[in-house]
Amino acid sequence: MEEYEKQYADSVFLHSVPNQVLLDGCAKLNFPVHAIPQNTNGHTHSCGFCSLGCPYGEKQGSHVTWLQDAAAAGAKFIAGCKVDKVTYTDNVATGVEGTVLDGKVSIVVHAKTVVSACGGVYSPALLLRSGLQNPNIGRNMRLHPVTTIYGFLPTKVVKSWEGSIMTSVTDVVSNVHGNGYNVHNNQVMTWHLLRRSFDRRYGARLETPTSLLGQFSWFFAIGRPRVHFELGPKDTKSMVEGMIASAKILLSQGAIEVNTSHLSVPALRLDTPEDRA
Repeated sequence: MEEYEKQYADSVFLHSVPNQVLLDGCAKLNFPVHAIPQNTNGHTHSCGFCSLGCPYGEKQGSHVTWLQDAAAAGAKFIAGCKVDKVTYTDNVATGVEGTVLDGKVSIVVHAKTVVSACGGVYSPALLLRSGLQNPNIGRNMRLHPVTTIYGFLPTKVVKSWEGSIMTSVTDVVSNVHGNGYNVHNNQVMTWHLLRRSFDRRYGARLETPTSLLGQFSWFFAIGRPRVHFELGPKDTKSMVEGMIASAKILLSQGAIEVNTSHLSVPALRLDTPEDRA
């Protein structure tokens, strides 16, 4: 990571309104808050939809860093390939079998070295599909539960889909259990991530909040595979504390309505001047 940061990371910041809301709210509440180092190679990168893919090539992801370096060194790539299994002989990997063109064409790649870099879910699945029986496969996987809080700020034009996507963070509840593995609060990049809960919560009233989307600010306290996962008591406590902190930040910045992504939890609405005092 040090080599990557030396080559690609930087500290160029142009905070979007949602990120500034987080910064200002934390300052008002005396919460610790700091800027997040960016991997934008010196660009301010005002690309609010970057979570859907960067159209400018400014975000220094692997597609414009390591993969380009590999291509320059002679590496070959197979786009749109789904690897079905690793082949092996005498406990030594010999290549992979997979398909391309939406499964219409099968391919076999022979290799002296096979590296699985499919992530915490797909790598164990690939190894199991390959017939490997090691009991440690997938054993040390750690999930990253995320929940969201969003608030309506009538005095601010937020437009969470504009500007840099994530430049501020607070770790005010990052050590609930004393081991450092807890919640970090960031702003949510684009509102489409919450559209489903938005639809269900507002129903027939969706036209009104949709027209006011520019004044909503979302925070989150940080595929295709179907994972059955039950939140443990420690993670539950951490997430709740993170949601409470997010709600306090939004309220400190003038929010008159705060919601969670849990439809069974009613909205907190400050309808009267007395409520907002």
